[in-house]
Amino acid sequence: PEPPRYWSLSWSPRDIPADAAAAGVRDLLTRAVEKRLIADVPLGAFLSGGIDSTLVVGLMSRLMDEPVRTFSIGMADDPTYDETHFARMAAERFGTRHTAFTMEAQEVGLLEELLDAYDEPFGDSSALPTYIVSRLTRQEVTVALTGDGGDEMFAGYPRFAGMMVAERMPRWLAGTGNMIGRRLPYSPNFRSLTRRFSRFFAAASLPPEERMLRWIGFFPEGLDERLSPGVRGLLPRGEITASFRRPWERDPGLSPLARTLALNFETYLLDDLLVKADRNSMAHGLELRSPFLDTELMEFAASLPDRYRIRGRRLKAILKEAFGDLLPEPILRRGKMGFGIPLPTWFRTHWRPLVEDRLLAPEARLWNWLTPDPVFSMVREHMAGTVDHGHQIWALLTLESWLRRGRYSA
Repeated sequence: PEPPRYWSLSWSPRDIPADAAAAGVRDLLTRAVEKRLIADVPLGAFLSGGIDSTLVVGLMSRLMDEPVRTFSIGMADDPTYDETHFARMAAERFGTRHTAFTMEAQEVGLLEELLDAYDEPFGDSSALPTYIVSRLTRQEVTVALTGDGGDEMFAGYPRFAGMMVAERMPRWLAGTGNMIGRRLPYSPNFRSLTRRFSRFFAAASLPPEERMLRWIGFFPEGLDERLSPGVRGLLPRGEITASFRRPWERDPGLSPLARTLALNFETYLLDDLLVKADRNSMAHGLELRSPFLDTELMEFAASLPDRYRIRGRRLKAILKEAFGDLLPEPILRRGKMGFGIPLPTWFRTHWRPLVEDRLLAPEARLWNWLTPDPVFSMVREHMAGTVDHGHQIWALLTLESWLRRGRYSA
């Protein structure tokens, strides 16, 4: 039997004036940061330059008697994935002792160390920069505060707005948009309007749980065609979708946005983000603390009406209003970037020999589980630059590297 659940988060809204909501958010986040400053060891903070980590650092600077030690990491070869200029802007605003690290392509050599930290395959490629920044931060401090949970509690991902739009959209319109999206030319810029259009409409006509899996999954259309016949029946996709359906259906009286937040809170936050943060930090003896995941703050944020979360195209509306005086204007206005690495480029250049050696080898351990031809085709399409399969290749590269350790076989 499943162990009893001792606490759960209610997403039912309550009626609260806007000024009281902003004051409550401001007070509770300030108290959450203050509680996490209690330490008898050196303490600092991760600073990405996003709204959440900037708020945490800004509050720390007001609550501490000495400059906050802050740490960020950027990408050496691709400014598209680099946020360090925003981190420097925040560091200057709050007078922190800032250290910016740089990740370069050769850091893929740390893949084996990542497997040691997780003791299992882990498909999120942002684990690599998280591992690096945790290792380097630990050389200076023992405890670091983070902005984890801000997007989850205050609706910071564009896909949250996308779920609301998709729920209101007629099925015929979603289907038409999907047909158009499939015909649009591939763009190497992951922020291009064509890629966003195609990605949105590919999921818009699906049920909510499948839609979310499509947006956050590494193999959004499933692995069935790639699984070897003997394995296919062992991994029923229905069990995965059911685990996403349960949070969505738990309280059908809630709004689509509240149900989306509940779904994300119980899946993506727990199974990806917090696992990534915990394993990578503790591999180096670094303790991470997340003020946004303070119980009182979470319960307050979960009870807010939708109009305080997303207003028009403005995500995290109440959080921005509550701390408009603390955030630098460029950071307040910037869109969500996400924490990633330039997989498309590096797989076609620096990491290409590693991919070809491991994923195109006839003796790869993967072929005990997968059918080779679809994987070969996927790798070749990516290398040709006609499509971006970066996340899928990273997931399979991680799996093959883990299987090569010889602990499991078909």
